[in-house]
Amino acid sequence: MNAPLTPQPPTLGSEVHRGADAAEACARLDPVMNPQGYAGCIDAAHEQNRQTMGSAYEAFDAGLYFVERRKFQILVGLAAKSTLLNRPLLQSDFGLADAHYREARDRIGATDDQVSLATLAG
Repeated sequence: MNAPLTPQPPTLGSEVHRGADAAEACARLDPVMNPQGYAGCIDAAHEQNRQTMGSAYEAFDAGLYFVERRKFQILVGLAAKSTLLNRPLLQSDFGLADAHYREARDRIGATDDQVSLATLAG
C-alpha cells in the first residue's frame, strides 16, 4: 500500500488521444474567426511535444493533426456557403494539416479509423 506507483508507459492510443486533446485546447483561439492563430497554436503544441518527447512524437502528432484537419475541413465547407470566411486560406490550412496528419499516421502504421477511435478514447 505504501509502494510508489509506477507510471504506465504511454501507448500509441494514449499519445494520439493526448494530441487530440492539445488540438481541442487550441480551439479556444476560435478557428472560425482566427484560423491562423489556431494553426499557430497547433504548431506550438507540436514543437513543445517534440522537444519533450524526443523521437517519439508521431502518435501525438497523428491526434493533433487529425483534429486540426477535421476542423479545417468543416471550415472549408462553411466557407463555400459564406463570403465572411477566406476559403482559399482555409483550403491551404486544410492541405497543410492533411499532409502533416497523413505523414504522422503513416509513421505509426495506423489507419484513419484507428486514429479516429483513439482521439475519442479516454
